Amino acid sequence: MELIKKNLLERKRLLLFTGLLIIAVIYGVYFLSLSRYYSQNNKTKPTTVINNSIFFERPKLKIFDEDIRYINEFPDTVVIHDRYFLVVVPEAKKDVTTVYDTVLKKKIATFQYVALDYDGRKFLYTKDGIDTFFGNINLHIQCSAGVIKANSTIYCITPDSNNPQMNKLVSINPVTLKKKEVYSSGNYLTAVNIINGSLYIGERDLQNGNSYLIVNGNTIQTPTAVQTIYPIGNNVYFATRSSRFSSSQDVYYEISTANDKVKIKPAGKGRIIFYEETNK
Repeated sequence: MELIKKNLLERKRLLLFTGLLIIAVIYGVYFLSLSRYYSQNNKTKPTTVINNSIFFERPKLKIFDEDIRYINEFPDTVVIHDRYFLVVVPEAKKDVTTVYDTVLKKKIATFQYVALDYDGRKFLYTKDGIDTFFGNINLHIQCSAGVIKANSTIYCITPDSNNPQMNKLVSINPVTLKKKEVYSSGNYLTAVNIINGSLYIGERDLQNGNSYLIVNGNTIQTPTAVQTIYPIGNNVYFATRSSRFSSSQDVYYEISTANDKVKIKPAGKGRIIFYEETNK
């Protein structure tokens, strides 16, 4: 009889222990699931590119989330050719030119010489300020600015042999080295670019300080010097960084052409936008 009672007691204890163990497992699974739920929902989202633009706000040039550069007055400059954005700082000991790709949104190349243009294949550049090169070809001409129109045509602003204090725009065939005058005037040429087949030229009257923009031969006076001519999406702009010889503010203007007339309108001041995302 005592043995039977003892067995029953042990069975009750075993059943109680088993029940408590099952309850503990259920609660453990529940709290673990709850913990994972909150952990996943409170997880920090991966960082993404916030700045999809390139803009200059003195003294910083902010290039996407890739880089911050400091550019001063001339000869520091920027060059824009289609998707390629070049920062040129001649005083740099190395990597004088840095190339950024606005499609990939990152730095893609550095170059030890002063680049005047880059088309994704070759640099137009000067080594010593005297001779200008296209790739490995010495063009045997001095260019202060230029643009690659095609592999067979380079446009270059070069000193005027008849008046060394002035300059002119010439085209050069890098294969034959044949040169042809494209444009000259009594004014000093400050910038050149070819955008969607149109030729844009900036110039300045050194006598009275007036500045002008010429688009396919049509001229308009501008309130500030035309330093950089560039596209953003389907629009074209020119920018002026403040200096002792130009505007007292960093400004840029939108350019439009219609019925053989050139028009400009202010696009911003204090901050120059050189590139930003546009809806295609």
